[in-house]
Amino acid sequence: RNLVLITSGGTTVPLEKNTVRFLDNFSTGSRGSISAEYFLEQGYAVVFMHREVSDCPYACSPRLIPLNSYLCRLFNLYRKADEEGTLLQLGFTSVHEYLFMLKHVCQALQPAGERAMIYLAAAVSDYFIPDHLMEEHKIQSGSDNLNICLTPTPKCLSLLKKTWCPRAVVVSFKLETDESILMKKATGAIEKYKVDCVVANILKKRFDEVCLAVATCVNDGG
Repeated sequence: RNLVLITSGGTTVPLEKNTVRFLDNFSTGSRGSISAEYFLEQGYAVVFMHREVSDCPYACSPRLIPLNSYLCRLFNLYRKADEEGTLLQLGFTSVHEYLFMLKHVCQALQPAGERAMIYLAAAVSDYFIPDHLMEEHKIQSGSDNLNICLTPTPKCLSLLKKTWCPRAVVVSFKLETDESILMKKATGAIEKYKVDCVVANILKKRFDEVCLAVATCVNDGG
């Protein structure tokens, strides 16, 4: 059976180790959860690595389908996946948890070789605060301005193809607000990180239109 790891939803950036405040993004995880449903219907075993409290497979809002028939269909599909053991759901919240989990799940999929796919639909924070720079306790309020120094989040895409799961097909996502740089960014990710495909879209068109950038040679993962 073919395997796919789907990452979904946004990651938080804690401002304190005992977290009270954090930075977040607006991702709901709907694209990742709906994608998981399609992969399950195509016979894949799915590891669904998602943001806690984000959308999950068979739990999204119905669209253009009568509610009763929609719910019955979802229940039957979910029961089928549960009985067959083809859906494993793993939750994360912070970008630190996401990076740790991504590494270990990808390494666990390595024996599957070309039968594995890594489908990176999560909206991962571009910047974070390393542990050694983070406040231990809640940042106290006061009259002074709060200055936060953020560090670029480590890029893991190249590690996926080099070390963690080198024979898997890797699909990444790129969201931009400037259409003029979208495809340059997408093709650049293929060249720099050696991913097999980039799903690219513009913020204001993200529900209606996507562009695909595909590497010239892609493993046949099924």
